[in-house]
Amino acid sequence: MAGEDSVPSQQSAIDAVCADADAREEIDRVVKQTRRLELERPRQLETFGWSGWVFNDLEMYLENRNGFTYSKFGDDDASRQLSKARGSDWLVLPAASAAELRAALDGVTCEAGDMKTFFSSEHGPDNVAEGAAAVQAALTILKTWLAEVSPGSVRLMSVG
Repeated sequence: MAGEDSVPSQQSAIDAVCADADAREEIDRVVKQTRRLELERPRQLETFGWSGWVFNDLEMYLENRNGFTYSKFGDDDASRQLSKARGSDWLVLPAASAAELRAALDGVTCEAGDMKTFFSSEHGPDNVAEGAAAVQAALTILKTWLAEVSPGSVRLMSVG
């Protein structure tokens, strides 16, 4: 077909724009980053055997026994905006904040006897063993989730 030779292919257009080695390196870096991000799909936590509301009990336990809450490690502005937009509570945890929270949680011991005492004080004497086990499981799954945060990523947490 006439004129077909005058239309550059997509690859030759990229090569022409990227004749400069620095520009080519930058494009290669962006392509690799994009491919990496395509592979890092968001995922849900493993199936949790109890209600997600038990994370609220974990939050209260951490504050009562350890003097901090996991929600204080998030990005307040982003968390507030997302919560407002979604109509539910969300915690936005940038990678650095997630690492700080993980370090804080590494020092947390959640012994069964203490957890039962705490759970009973919050909810009364019914189902104390099961409730305490649920809060311990919430702590374990939160630590596991935080351990998977890669540099430069952001984690979103919604409880409910």
